[in-house]
Amino acid sequence: MAAEGFILLYSLTILQVYNGEGDAVMMLDDLDISRKAMLKKAKDTTEEGSDVFVEIVLSFLGNPRTLFRKIGEEALSIFASEISAAGLSSLTDILDTEENLDGQKELFNNQSDDDAEEGQSSAESDDSGVDSGVDSDVEMVDREGDSDSASDSNSETNTDSSESDEDGSEDDAELTQFNNLLAMTLQTSKPNVDGEADEDTSDDSDMDDEQMMALDPHLSKIFQQRSKTTSKKKEREDAKQNVVHFKARVLDLLAIYLEKQYSNPLTLQVLLPIVRRTRASANKQLAEKASKMLKAHFDSRMKHKAPLPKPEDTEAVCDVLREVHEEAKLGGGAKIHADACSGASLHLVKVLVGLDRENYASIVEIYAETQKQWFKEKKSPLQPVLFTAFQNWSLNARQQGK
Repeated sequence: MAAEGFILLYSLTILQVYNGEGDAVMMLDDLDISRKAMLKKAKDTTEEGSDVFVEIVLSFLGNPRTLFRKIGEEALSIFASEISAAGLSSLTDILDTEENLDGQKELFNNQSDDDAEEGQSSAESDDSGVDSGVDSDVEMVDREGDSDSASDSNSETNTDSSESDEDGSEDDAELTQFNNLLAMTLQTSKPNVDGEADEDTSDDSDMDDEQMMALDPHLSKIFQQRSKTTSKKKEREDAKQNVVHFKARVLDLLAIYLEKQYSNPLTLQVLLPIVRRTRASANKQLAEKASKMLKAHFDSRMKHKAPLPKPEDTEAVCDVLREVHEEAKLGGGAKIHADACSGASLHLVKVLVGLDRENYASIVEIYAETQKQWFKEKKSPLQPVLFTAFQNWSLNARQQGK
């Protein structure tokens, strides 16, 4: 399987070399490092090789062509067991990237301008296609979202509305400035405080040809400034969409990893970054995609009858549980986020109890501390489902002796 995976990566990279893409030559060197490290299975080189492999897959993922993305996903599926904690961090760190121009620069700083433009056009054209940048199941999730999550929908609607209001206020300010400059240049009306022209026009509003010709350079300058402003706005919107598309592709990779490595203790490392994508302030499509991923992961034990992860460091798992509880306070009251936190928390509880039933005492202390803080803060956004789900599970686990 590993040989087949490397054949896929080598073949596609060599095609890029023949296509004249300079970075592909360096990618071949990286592939050699990764291949040799994995084949040797040496402790001092395996981690480095697996990290290089993740970077290669990410570079394939950033290519606008569907073929590259599919082969990157296939390769990760084959090499999932070889990925180290640092390699996973390379994936999860992307999920927290700002969805703006700075975030786009951080993610695609190695791409040429032509690649970046091609990525934007690909993202735009892929929105309606099966092999879209965000992937078709993001669109499907958007249509198939849980109808019973009323409070979550309200939270997301409020978030979208606030973003729209911010964009709208910026547009209004830019339009007001444009109208004021135009009015002062033409001297046909005087802008008031609100940026609206007075009804009374100047007596000098009628101009002859010579006066109009004199105004032409000023008008050209104003419209050029307006064009630049519009261009910057589109650049910001395109940057946001590019980052969102790339995050969705990274979520696809993490979904593959969670499916292939359910019993691997490293899966616990990726839970929190995915949960953060379900906050009320997060992109709606990414939130629904992340929520769907987590539900599938938590339910996969029943489907595949796979054993729970058995990490060696119990305290480290308890620390992750505490972090999930802290995250539960930051969701802005979104139901989708509350459910994600509750599900992740219960998954960690099952892992701890699966290791040793004596760990239940430490778990109760963590939940009790969270509940005490929630009780004190009347305006706490933390949802009670975190506690009720745990109580229900405790009752069933006690009766079943598991």
